[in-house]
Amino acid sequence: MKELNEMNGEELMRLYFDIIKELKQKNIIHSKNIIGDLGEFVARVFYVPPKYKELSPQKNNNKDTDAIDTDNKTYSIKTTSIKQTSMFHNLPSPGEPIPQTPNFDYVIIVDYSDFTNLRGIYEITWAQFWDLKKWNSTNKAWYLRINKELLGVCKTIYTSQ
Repeated sequence: MKELNEMNGEELMRLYFDIIKELKQKNIIHSKNIIGDLGEFVARVFYVPPKYKELSPQKNNNKDTDAIDTDNKTYSIKTTSIKQTSMFHNLPSPGEPIPQTPNFDYVIIVDYSDFTNLRGIYEITWAQFWDLKKWNSTNKAWYLRINKELLGVCKTIYTSQ
């Protein structure tokens, strides 16, 4: 096989589609959100006993949860490279009461510097999420900024620094 830098565009595209097909067959990619699916896989790779509870993919229809641990705690996993997460939908708008039952127990943020270099994996609780969340009025949903405030309270699972 040729080295990547020796391949032309067509050869690289064929290789890319072969890799995507293989990732789907191995159930690493399971949706049209390839980056999100890869982030979920990376999180599961890092959450291994005995240091962390093992994570399994969440197989329900709840859009807020992506994984569940061996104690039935649920996780929303967000993958990013822009210092903020994607949107958390299905949550109350500003001014509405916090749900009595959490949509998830933890948020895991898989943070890349450019989708090729893993910068960090961070975990926060449901309560921390409510303290740190920001409202996006255009999308009518919440998101998190990856800033000093979040990094000061989160559990760091992995950091490249």
